[in-house]
Amino acid sequence: MTFAFRLADANGDPVPEPGVEFSLGVERLVNAHSFGYDTVTKETGGEGSFEIMFRHTDQDDEELGDTAQLDLDVLDSGMLEVTDLTTVGMLTDDGNSDDRLLDWSDEKGVITSLRLTVPEIYVVASSEGFGARNRARATLTDQYGSGVGSRETIRFESTDPSVTPNGTNRTTNVGGVAALAYRRDSDSGAAELITARHNTHKATARQFWAGRIPAGTSGSGEVIIVDPANNRAVVVAGEDVWLVEYGTADRLQIDSRRVRILTFKEALTVGDKLAFETPSTGTGPNTYTLTNP
Repeated sequence: MTFAFRLADANGDPVPEPGVEFSLGVERLVNAHSFGYDTVTKETGGEGSFEIMFRHTDQDDEELGDTAQLDLDVLDSGMLEVTDLTTVGMLTDDGNSDDRLLDWSDEKGVITSLRLTVPEIYVVASSEGFGARNRARATLTDQYGSGVGSRETIRFESTDPSVTPNGTNRTTNVGGVAALAYRRDSDSGAAELITARHNTHKATARQFWAGRIPAGTSGSGEVIIVDPANNRAVVVAGEDVWLVEYGTADRLQIDSRRVRILTFKEALTVGDKLAFETPSTGTGPNTYTLTNP
């Protein structure tokens, strides 16, 4: 079974911040007998997430009918609030003995859910060639959370008319995974909603296509994505999705105060209001003004 931990803002949108440390408490039990308690420490990667897999192996010659369980608790999340979006009820370790345990079963796995993911939370929009590329990955899972369902049909659909192919079927592999590689031929920004369907199962994922700000443009919007590793942010202003690329040559301000790039980068968070102004000549410094909420 694989657990995925992801940083998110107050709206539930992903925050791609690497290096955030979590400590997990893990205890394995068979017939209520503990085989030890371990502490596992993980850090988020470039997408602000990490995964951890647990495999059950036979211990003490288990027999059919024995009960194998896994107790997983979040011990330390760096003062961040932990929200449980699983169906198994994983909780922070608050001393409550009513925490749910994960039961390993001899029952055969059957398809119970569909999960859809995209590798990046934003892609720079482009109309060059056949457009910018993206990839969506759908996974059929069983009641244990494992990939299952070979040769099943997944249908991928998008709300974006610039996406090709759209309304396309793909077949799952032995792990229940089907992937769609597609392109978007447009240099304008947009928020795309991708849908995967399998019989009665449906899953959605949101993808932001960030358009580069043209010369001689001014405006403002809400920061929805911060990407400090690349000196970037993604801003939504009405229907527009803009890519903000800042550098040492730009005029960077917090409110009306001019700041250095490191200060600007550290202050930039999801939910901020960011105003931008680009010179009409296409050369010279851009002006970015950050207003913290």
